[in-house]
Amino acid sequence: IRGRLQEGKILVPRVQLEVSGIEGEVTISKGILEGTGLRGKVGQAQGHGGSLRIGLRGGDAPFHLDVLVDADMAQLPIVLERVVRSENLQTELALMQNIQGRGRGRLILGESLRDVQARVEVSNFQLTGLYQRIPYPMELEGTSFLFEGSSVSAYELTGKVGGSLSSGLNLRYSWADGHHVEFDSSKPVTVFLDEIYPILPFADGSGTPRKTIEALTGFVTFHSTEFKGQILQPSDWQFAGTGTIRDLTIHSPAFPGPV
Repeated sequence: IRGRLQEGKILVPRVQLEVSGIEGEVTISKGILEGTGLRGKVGQAQGHGGSLRIGLRGGDAPFHLDVLVDADMAQLPIVLERVVRSENLQTELALMQNIQGRGRGRLILGESLRDVQARVEVSNFQLTGLYQRIPYPMELEGTSFLFEGSSVSAYELTGKVGGSLSSGLNLRYSWADGHHVEFDSSKPVTVFLDEIYPILPFADGSGTPRKTIEALTGFVTFHSTEFKGQILQPSDWQFAGTGTIRDLTIHSPAFPGPV
């Protein structure tokens, strides 16, 4: 059977993601519907150039959706919240507020109705908003964003978070085992210590904050930097970098006054 689908609608099980207003050429053969060149609305994003393969007999029937989307970045946390069953990631998504921006993306879902996995690719995106672990506004743009499995990655991040500036920063976050973060850059990254030092999770094994240095102010510009580790466990951090320091002031009970 061949035909043209108009005003079609699919509710993807498990992730509760609706694809509506579907238009395009479809065929039905041996209990499987296949479509190409499809257009429609994926959640709140407009999709085009899509392909669909779905079994019509339910249960563990095959399912595959691959569609290009003009993405509203405000919808990205909502999509991730639906497709990922991870308490670690759910915690971090709840800390994101007022996310706005645009990007060109690709959404891939499959491969069966019983077990829907997702891959999200976004290119040339702009993003603004607030992430509560870093309580300062962020304005970022990047060349690509990728979600797959139990990790998200962003590449060539340029912009600012509060008074800190980045260029060419590559970032990866994995929630499979805690909150593992990796980032690197061979381009300048400037850290505004007045804002960043107070929120670093420096603590000993009992959770008591270290008081050796009460405050750091000034700027550190890294010309190259590399970091990996569990972000909430400083003892696990591995860091390397080269750079310069400007206007540094140290406040410590070991000194009679600021140094």
